[in-house]
Amino acid sequence: MINAERKIFFFALVVVSGFIFLPDFPPMVDVPQHVAQATALKAILQGNFLWSDFTETNYFIPYWGSIGILCLLNFIFPIQTATNILLVASFLSFVLCFSFLRRKAGAPEVLDWLLIPAFFGFAYEWGFLPFIVASSLIGCWFYYINMKFAQRLDARFAIYVFVLGGALLFAHLLAFCFFALASVVHLLLSKRSWKISELIYMTIPWIGLSVLFIILFIGANPLAKYSVLPTEFALWKPIMEKFLLFPRYSLSSGLQYIAQCSIFIAMVCSPFLMGYRLSRNITSYSMLIAFFIIWFGFPNYAVRTFFIQERFHLFFIPAYIMCFEHGSASLQHMRIRMASGLLFISALGAMYWPLYNLYFFRQESSDFMGLIEDLPKGKRALSLIYNTNSGSVKTSHVFVHFPVWYQAMKDGWVDYNFAWTSPQIRFKVDRVPEFPPGIAEWRPGMVLSTISNCDIYDLIFMKVDLANAEKDLEKSIEQTACSGHRFYRNGGNWYVFKKQE
Repeated sequence: MINAERKIFFFALVVVSGFIFLPDFPPMVDVPQHVAQATALKAILQGNFLWSDFTETNYFIPYWGSIGILCLLNFIFPIQTATNILLVASFLSFVLCFSFLRRKAGAPEVLDWLLIPAFFGFAYEWGFLPFIVASSLIGCWFYYINMKFAQRLDARFAIYVFVLGGALLFAHLLAFCFFALASVVHLLLSKRSWKISELIYMTIPWIGLSVLFIILFIGANPLAKYSVLPTEFALWKPIMEKFLLFPRYSLSSGLQYIAQCSIFIAMVCSPFLMGYRLSRNITSYSMLIAFFIIWFGFPNYAVRTFFIQERFHLFFIPAYIMCFEHGSASLQHMRIRMASGLLFISALGAMYWPLYNLYFFRQESSDFMGLIEDLPKGKRALSLIYNTNSGSVKTSHVFVHFPVWYQAMKDGWVDYNFAWTSPQIRFKVDRVPEFPPGIAEWRPGMVLSTISNCDIYDLIFMKVDLANAEKDLEKSIEQTACSGHRFYRNGGNWYVFKKQE
């Protein structure tokens, strides 16, 4: 029977899930691009994709988990609803699956409260949807099956390891790296010595996963020459900077740095203050060991991808709480209650900005929603975002890719989008737009002043911090190659210019 404290915990999950549904668009930076990939895939399956003359479908890419699920949901629900459903499912799965692993590790139940704010850290705010979905819906089960495989080496669990590992690999490569590393660490720590026959048996599913890994990357990426940093193979952050930014990557960034550090320290210390002690079961540290191996060893930028190491902070708090067990029962009841209060207060404090953002972003994004509803379908658009930040939401650059929602909702096409990288739907190498990544989305002034072929765009999205700025914006494009576009619609600080027929 569920006790009263557990009922309150489940009620909190329902409340947070309700907040996720509040805004029409989630305040997550990269989500519009992932969503647009899903709607493009749906259009291809229906045979009415409008942009096949300059795009191609790339099947060997590790993003199929989130994109595939979103595509299927979009056959039933509008794409905004489908996105929120997937986010809620990921949030609930993240909390409940890591709670399940916490229970298997023998850690105290009350620490589950720390899992709620853990979901809303760096990976969530930057909208790394495929990474979050893969980690939340598949990763924990892959790790758990490997735990069972270490206990019982039989063919059934070997098949499960291969199937779940393959699904995780095709859902997201970096999520696979974390859970594969954690699983290997667990397997190695689960026994002091292994027989040669056992080691050989254990490697069988991993050989199969290695083959899948090679197949996934068997072809060279034809767009690699358009890398944002073509002269740099990889970049690492200084270790001191990693330490200083540890709280910011693990929790929502909306809080002031001092407050954020204080809440983070309170969350980390609360298990000790409640009288819990570090686990004597060495396998309980498997995920935390894997996290710090990645934290020390992985770069910030590599293979045309930013924020590689930072996104793994999604796993720090879940891995951390698994390292505890019940301690001495001799602590005073009052001290335990005070320490429990500190845990709850720190968890609630960490959730303040994520819930604030979800509530107020509904109001701020309503202007864009009204604008989209008035625009014609199936047009190609140029995105020029002069202010990428929100006026109310404490998430940096939340609007940098926002016009791509037009692509997702109206079967259009917006430059810049993820077709520059290596997703399912990508540009043909001889049909790429005029401006490569790094300029197209971050330097709107340079794009407007130097563009040579603006006639391919039916619409131009512009966002500035000025009200009633259509005349000023129209003057700014008169001396450019986009002079044939005239003001068409606006909503708040959003302005759309349309090519004259």
